[in-house]
Amino acid sequence: MAFDSAKELQDKECFLKLAQTAMALGNYAITEKCYQLTRQFDKLNFFWATTGSLSKLHKMQAVATSLNEPMLRYNTATLTANVSEKVRILAENG
Repeated sequence: MAFDSAKELQDKECFLKLAQTAMALGNYAITEKCYQLTRQFDKLNFFWATTGSLSKLHKMQAVATSLNEPMLRYNTATLTANVSEKVRILAENG
């Protein structure tokens, strides 16, 4: 119900507060949806790393590449222990 209300309001702050509350209550599905809707990629990276969602982290690597976000790419590569990707990112960005 709270998610539907936040969705109706389309307020980023509501989604972020809902994500925090959902996390505290153990409702990880709502937390994930809130972070996705607000495009909180760094928070999603950390969330997926702590919950062990390696496949989602690999998908995030593709998203970061398509968005041309080198820091997000590097952080994701670090969380997935992808050394060759980290070297590639560093070489591309001097």
